[in-house]
Amino acid sequence: MATSFANVVNVLSTNEEFSLLFGTNQTWNLIEAEELTVELENRIMLTPHAAKRLSALLTARIAEFEQRCGKINI
Repeated sequence: MATSFANVVNVLSTNEEFSLLFGTNQTWNLIEAEELTVELENRIMLTPHAAKRLSALLTARIAEFEQRCGKINI
């Protein structure tokens, strides 16, 4: 199993699949930068059924985390 770090994520979908795109922000000073640079490193493809299960799992784990550590602000 490989381990990667990501601080940027995006999700695309079609009728047949969900694509989760993971990457890292390469722009250190957002105030001075003209644009945000992201290095995309991993793409995970899921069926709609698997994407829905992932959503449910993440929702439950985030709720548990926020009970222990406090609310996550986005």
